[in-house]
Amino acid sequence: MSYEAKGRIESCGDVQRVTDKFSKREFTLTIDGKYPQLVRFETNGKALDAVTPLDVGQPATVHFELQGRRSAKGQVWNTLRAWKVEVEAPKSEEPPRHEDPPPRPDRPRVPDDDTSDPPF
Repeated sequence: MSYEAKGRIESCGDVQRVTDKFSKREFTLTIDGKYPQLVRFETNGKALDAVTPLDVGQPATVHFELQGRRSAKGQVWNTLRAWKVEVEAPKSEEPPRHEDPPPRPDRPRVPDDDTSDPPF
């Protein structure tokens, strides 16, 4: 079963090589709300490329699966395994362009080279 969470990237760790065949990366997401939540995700295998690069503060949607396992001592471990991260494009710093409005039909257009004084 797949889930998704939307928020801001809080941190993104380096790739950790656990064994010769297994590498993983952890990152955290702040989910805003009345009580903001800081949630840690993990990714590995082919999905490692799905979380590269992530910038702190960047809005993102994380698609993940819940995985659980029991240790030899009977403890239960849960992992939020991210398989896709959609990052929102940064908003442009360019101010919006304003075009001159078309002339109103009820007012005559004044030529730009008119040098006469105003009537007041």
